[in-house]
Amino acid sequence: TNTTVATNYAVNAYTDKDGNHVPVYPPPAAEAAIATTTKTAASKEVGGERDIPGSPFWYSTYEYSTKPTHNVLTLSHCAGHCMHPCTPDNYIQTDASFEEACRTIINHDADGNYFTSVTPKADISKVIHLIRDPFSNIVSRFHAYLHEEGAKAKHELLSNLHPNSPEGFKAWCREIDNDANLKELELKSSFIPLEIKELIEQGGIPCHSEFYKYVSWHNHVEEMAWNEDYPILEVYYEDYKTKTQELQSAIKMAEFLEEPIVDINNLLPTFLVVRIYRDYYTEEERMRVEKFTKALALRKTWGLLERYFQEEEKEQENEEEGVDGEA
Repeated sequence: TNTTVATNYAVNAYTDKDGNHVPVYPPPAAEAAIATTTKTAASKEVGGERDIPGSPFWYSTYEYSTKPTHNVLTLSHCAGHCMHPCTPDNYIQTDASFEEACRTIINHDADGNYFTSVTPKADISKVIHLIRDPFSNIVSRFHAYLHEEGAKAKHELLSNLHPNSPEGFKAWCREIDNDANLKELELKSSFIPLEIKELIEQGGIPCHSEFYKYVSWHNHVEEMAWNEDYPILEVYYEDYKTKTQELQSAIKMAEFLEEPIVDINNLLPTFLVVRIYRDYYTEEERMRVEKFTKALALRKTWGLLERYFQEEEKEQENEEEGVDGEA
């Protein structure tokens, strides 16, 4: 579509020559705000002024692309994804708190002070739900953890404790799973189902709290779309493996956003290599994660995630057939 997108986060927003971020809905001039408190027709247009707080920012691509005409695709991580060390009172969300977090804008000033505002619910029209293989997603969060901790320079021995490797990932998971305080809070939480607590106590689920966050996050997205009656489009990260799949996904999203498609072959951006990290887990661990995921996921969510566990079922069937053949 050659249109720009927006973001709820100043950290990846477009910055103009004066160092300011550009909001999708800029506040009106002071004199206009004094003259009237009613919305004008422009307030309903993409990029039109309005006198209510809360607006995403145009993304860093703003200068090199045009504004969308119908729906502004806006990046949001919502909530419930805090990085370890993180306790249940921080990552367990209600439907209402999660939904509002998806509309929350995080800004900061020149001194590094952060402050938030909220986009009005009336501005939300649709949801695009991005889904990635849970096994790879958790490893990707491990990489984000290494990046964040390295930037903070909190742990001088970080590279020795958690190298960027399968072994480092397993060590990180053990740190999470052996956190006695975390486990105690999880088992005492009235928001975690008994069945899930029993699976946590049984052990064998690497980075169990990370998988809890993952499944809960996707549950909340589907619940939000249902509760608010939003049209929703699910897009899989792995559907970008080939150029043909990239093209199909781009067309599907453009149609969903009601934006006209232009010269797609020349304008289609290069997608990063699809990285899969299933080999970071043993077969036994993947089977335990499947049981955990199925127990926690809503029926709709499980329908979306089931594809990631069908490989395990095929492998198990092949092994059983092999045993029968030998017998």
